[in-house]
Amino acid sequence: MLSPEFLTEIFEKARRKLYFPPIERFEVSEGVSKFEFGRRSRLIVGKEDLVANKKALEGFFALNLNHWAKHPYDLKTVLLEEYWLKEFEKRSEIRDIFDDLVSALDLIFNRGIEEIIDYYRYAPIKGKHDVLVRAYLQRVSGEQIIKASEEIESRVDELMKIDFLDLRKMRLRMNLIRFANLIEDLIEGFEPKIKFEDLSDEDLRQALKEVAWELDEREFEDFCAFIGKKTDTEIKKPRKLWYMEKARNYSIYIQPLSRTGSLYPSEIKEFEFDDRIEAYNPVESYGKLIPGIAKKFVYEDFEGMASGIADAVIVMDSSGSMTDPEKSVSYAVLGAFVIARNYLENGAKVGVVNFSNENISLPPARGEVVFDHLILYQGGGTHLDVDELKGYLSRLSQPDLIMITDGGIENIDEVVDFVSKLRSLTLIWIKKHVKGLKEFKERVERLKGIRGVEIFEVEDEKDIPSIAVKRFGDFYA
Repeated sequence: MLSPEFLTEIFEKARRKLYFPPIERFEVSEGVSKFEFGRRSRLIVGKEDLVANKKALEGFFALNLNHWAKHPYDLKTVLLEEYWLKEFEKRSEIRDIFDDLVSALDLIFNRGIEEIIDYYRYAPIKGKHDVLVRAYLQRVSGEQIIKASEEIESRVDELMKIDFLDLRKMRLRMNLIRFANLIEDLIEGFEPKIKFEDLSDEDLRQALKEVAWELDEREFEDFCAFIGKKTDTEIKKPRKLWYMEKARNYSIYIQPLSRTGSLYPSEIKEFEFDDRIEAYNPVESYGKLIPGIAKKFVYEDFEGMASGIADAVIVMDSSGSMTDPEKSVSYAVLGAFVIARNYLENGAKVGVVNFSNENISLPPARGEVVFDHLILYQGGGTHLDVDELKGYLSRLSQPDLIMITDGGIENIDEVVDFVSKLRSLTLIWIKKHVKGLKEFKERVERLKGIRGVEIFEVEDEKDIPSIAVKRFGDFYA
């Protein structure tokens, strides 16, 4: 029996060679080895993997620690790989074996850790899939590991055509599927190290936000349905989540604060993906944006800081002539999300007046309710209830007013007369949707000369998020 002191010595030696990834402890269990990504990454070592050979044991620890350091790196990648393999019955097993192979190759060729070969030489063989992996590593390393059959060697020939260390998203996906076709029928008696049942709802929530950056809106909905079914976790409103995260691609997170004193932070806390990127502390976070590991400065605790951002009200056209955000990408909605995120991230509140046949209004607020009102699609006629809007604004203290519309408003004269009397207005006008363009253009010209009115004429709806950045990205520009 290997003593805890001996195991800890080998574990720390492996950590040192990998520049001390922050998995500071391991646990020994009766079951299989597991690596748990999440708010606190953990390594659980199954007793059957505790080989007596010292170098092989160091290779085992290095292999698993490298899952955090190299691949799959985070839970987002695990979920994406699982999704890409959804057509394969043994998808979890394939993913786990593939990830081990990528980690092993990185250790051998990029880090010069030869002990990984000793691990594959001495560790128990768990099935034909294990023979294939070892025969492949034998071929690429030139080290003697195993004697394989001609049939296995012919599959090794095919594996040699895959660049396992090319981890760009599209290449990773292709490599994973090619690997799956070569190994699935060989897998037997294998239990994955990373299991979905070990994931908490909080872990999934954070990973889903990262995945939204990687997929288009329809693929993300399909992904959420797949993951929800696999984990028995209901993923509500995936389309809204997708828009919220895509808005981050355009938002400019600045710090709109007046500094009059020391900027030394009184506290460092865990960084969450909802935090401003300026708060991120890369030194304390090992260079990774992973919840539970990444750290942030707490700006609220700095001396001499005070917020100076007005609240905003977004008047959102959701009539039938606007793009339905549930059916295809609405860049008007995405632009509205960009604007809202910038205000919210900088401490302000955001109100919404969503109009079509009626006004559906939200007083300035914080949180997801803002995005619920922005993504709401009424799909009716284009009528803005001006009297109701007047009453709504009369209860507020001079908010920044932003209107996003295609301009085909039935009562456009009434609307122009009202907004021309406001303190300020930013109008984002999607020109291509308007019938009777000349008539509306004349009304817009009336507004252009009014102080405090800023008009962005949009030919292509896809330009709206970029305009939102230009106008609202830096409140102190």
